[in-house]
Amino acid sequence: MKRLLLAAVAGFAALSAASCPAWTLNIRDGSLKYEARELGNEIQYKVNGKLAGTARKLGDEIVYRDAQGQHAGSVRKLGNEWVFKDKNGKAIGSAVFYGEELTYKDARGRHTGTARVFAGKTQYKNGRGVDIGSADTDKMPLRPIPLENLMAGNNEPAACMTVIASVSLEAPGARAGLRAGDIIIGMAGSEKTLFDFPNGSCPKVHQSMAAQINKAKETEGSQLIIYRPAAGEKSKVSGRILKTAPMPKGSRGFIYNTADNGPSFTRKDSLKYIGELKKLYESGSPEDAEIKVPDPAAFAKDTRDIPEAHQEFREVLVNGKAVTGWFWISDNTGRLMSPEDIRSRQERALKESQPKVLIKSYPGAKIFVSAVADSGEGDPALNSKFTYIGVTDMSGVFHYSGKEEYTLPLNAKCLAFSASVVDIDMNEVMQDPMITSLPANTKPAVRDAMIQQVITIRSAQRGLRPELKSGYVRIDADKKEYILK
Repeated sequence: MKRLLLAAVAGFAALSAASCPAWTLNIRDGSLKYEARELGNEIQYKVNGKLAGTARKLGDEIVYRDAQGQHAGSVRKLGNEWVFKDKNGKAIGSAVFYGEELTYKDARGRHTGTARVFAGKTQYKNGRGVDIGSADTDKMPLRPIPLENLMAGNNEPAACMTVIASVSLEAPGARAGLRAGDIIIGMAGSEKTLFDFPNGSCPKVHQSMAAQINKAKETEGSQLIIYRPAAGEKSKVSGRILKTAPMPKGSRGFIYNTADNGPSFTRKDSLKYIGELKKLYESGSPEDAEIKVPDPAAFAKDTRDIPEAHQEFREVLVNGKAVTGWFWISDNTGRLMSPEDIRSRQERALKESQPKVLIKSYPGAKIFVSAVADSGEGDPALNSKFTYIGVTDMSGVFHYSGKEEYTLPLNAKCLAFSASVVDIDMNEVMQDPMITSLPANTKPAVRDAMIQQVITIRSAQRGLRPELKSGYVRIDADKKEYILK
């Protein structure tokens, strides 16, 4: 079934604010992967890696076009609610804030998911409370919303199954016969199987299956019963029930997910599919799983240096198909890294490797940086090649994110300042009763504001007029401190 991807930014701010950092959004709905990326004043979106269209603000709404440039739908903000419409103008869903959570509903008002900001990212869940993806921004982009009939279908009863998403081919699981795409039925010899767990609640099914898998992990010589779909199988059971070889106690080296859709079944047909699977399971004894592990030397490794990550020889489900090769694994989480994770890790490492410098100037001076120009004239605030990064405190020291050390951006060439300077004795200012009477725990920003107020009052009393000063300093690779005056 064709799906329409709709993605926008809450309040539409990110579509027009060029100064905001660009964001990316990744959501997986069954075998379909939605991606949205902010590019200038529009949003580009993809489905399963292929360009599906763009979104752009036109007046008071966001208009979507497909890959051929044809109208695909729109979203308009009405009060505290966003209303989504398809290409024919028919309402297909809405999103509205309740406290800090954005709640999604279909056209009939049925709950279809939520979005919430956590740890600087926007986290998304579907209508059953299952995590489906995130956006690397706290601006809460509106998630991709399929057509109304698809959203309505996602509220109908369904069966949840546990599928192996990734298996390390050098670990005990693979050497016992497990492969990506296998559906786990249970542990050999156990009275409980996948068919005994409640349908319709993927978290509960996952919890029950995890208990079975963990029990097998703690049992020496345990075996798993699995179903291996036939090549190209979709929604009709035509594969085989298998039993793995005995496995040693401990980690088996595979990752599994529980969902109501997977590589070999859809949500719509999941109840029928699990019914056929149960009949096949009860019709006879499982076969022994084949043990055939590819040679890792036949697959090329990635030559990039990715910090806090390592490569493992794995079989992984990619867009519903098993792919064999060397994949990047996070050292921190042990999880498979997506291309977005790898790119983000590289960008962060590159940023952290840039020089850290101390910057000093006049009290209250505005500081700018450029990666384009290595010099300039006049006020840098009027120079489009320079970016404002902050202001010095009343001691003339520049702080960035609470730290005195500032990490220069990639390819930074020049620092600049502009300041309104008054010829006044700062020691005298600091002895003013307005400053000395401040409590010891006064916040730096409040203290600086009071110092500025004292400077303004004393300057006015003495008839002193501020002098506007600005300047540019070329960045030297070996220099650690810059005095901008």
